[in-house]
Amino acid sequence: KIPEKIKRISSRLFDYSTLSKIELPESLTYVTMDAFYSTNVRELTIPSNVVTIGKSFSDYNTAEDDKKYMENSDFPYSVVEYSDEELPFKCRNMQKIIIKSEKLKEIKKGAFEGISGSCIVEVPEAKYDVYKKMLLKGGLSSDVKVITIEETQKESAGRKVSWTFDAQTDTLEFTGNTAIDVTEAEVKAETATETEAVIETEAVIVTEAEAVAETSDNTSAPSDAKQGSGWQAYAEKTKKVIINEGITGIGESAFECFTALKSVEIPDTVKQIDDCAFEGCSALTHVNIAENSRLIKIGRYAFKDCTSLKSITLPENLKSICRFAFADCTKLKEIKVPDAVTLIDTGAFMDCKSLTLAELPKNLDKLRDRAFAGCKKLTAITIPEKVTSVTMSAFTGTAIKEITIPKNVTVICKGISIADDDTNLSKNTELKKITVESKKLTSVAKGAFAGLSEECEVSVPEKKLKKYQKMFNESGVENKLTTSKTAK
Repeated sequence: KIPEKIKRISSRLFDYSTLSKIELPESLTYVTMDAFYSTNVRELTIPSNVVTIGKSFSDYNTAEDDKKYMENSDFPYSVVEYSDEELPFKCRNMQKIIIKSEKLKEIKKGAFEGISGSCIVEVPEAKYDVYKKMLLKGGLSSDVKVITIEETQKESAGRKVSWTFDAQTDTLEFTGNTAIDVTEAEVKAETATETEAVIETEAVIVTEAEAVAETSDNTSAPSDAKQGSGWQAYAEKTKKVIINEGITGIGESAFECFTALKSVEIPDTVKQIDDCAFEGCSALTHVNIAENSRLIKIGRYAFKDCTSLKSITLPENLKSICRFAFADCTKLKEIKVPDAVTLIDTGAFMDCKSLTLAELPKNLDKLRDRAFAGCKKLTAITIPEKVTSVTMSAFTGTAIKEITIPKNVTVICKGISIADDDTNLSKNTELKKITVESKKLTSVAKGAFAGLSEECEVSVPEKKLKKYQKMFNESGVENKLTTSKTAK
């Protein structure tokens, strides 16, 4: 919480910190968006007295200027690792921005560059048209939904989630018409009366309005429950979670570290599984996602450390698998990624040590660093032809024998931590051949092939041999390139 009387939030104040929540004071008149770059802040409220929203941390105002800054500084990442959308100077984690101020006069150029397309921006109804134009001029992507604060309030009215816990079967069941949000349960428990806050041994129903014990006169909580934290009081007892049709999302950390949880039923109405939703559910073996599911996004760390999960069927409408979503699922043996997915993000399946088969989607555009790193039983993988950007550290620590870089790849990236032993190719002792089919390569990042064995054959199109040899040498590859029929 920032104290009152502060009038200005300066450039880069919190960037690259672990900050996840912040409350800005009403005294604030100027806020610089790059103060929150590369933090974990997911929601930001711009107070009612702010007149200017800035960006610049020096003289650099655009994505191209950011690149120039990085190129001429001691910043630890090579500029060719990133496309514009991947530049680290971005609020990529932001999911909601609420602009309460009706006094806003200026949004600086580039202030909202890099805000994720999944973010929602809320503005006062009276300023909607003016602010939307200002936001777009300030670099906000047209993919970002801009709505009014009043509209959100109307939509929220009447939305409820209720839950029951069956002590006989150790089952949590949810019904409702909105997303499961653990923060709402916590607030209700904190504000309820002593009687209302009691967790009953038979069943509990919590709604948006109240917490009411239904079927028992017992007023004492079970010894293994933690009072005042909603359904998470049963984190060590719940064996099954049933989410009924109508629920639209599974919120951040909703079932994190439910260590007894074995089975989850997810209806077709759920559109998003948020960050850390099932992280650390070490006993989870069964995730049933309904046929014709509308699920489009699996958030960061959503199933990380689900060490008993052997298989999961991902729905056809899924579009994105975020960072470390299935990392450390050490018993996961096979994964088929649906064709609608265009992005497999950093570390998505990292250290899935039992993974032997990974089928990638035909519409995949980007394969990010460490996506399959540490999957030591993975012996082969086919990179789809539509891929334009490949990060070689996606395959470090695997048993893959041959990698083919398809014809539409323009950039071979390095990865964020490629200098570390666990993210270079030195552990890829089985890798014997890399075939570059693309004739469109424009850059190979310095260190992209760090640790590559001298015995590995690198084959390129014959007409590109001279150009690519220079490009690869400059990136640090000492291997002599060859040509082959498949790469002509």
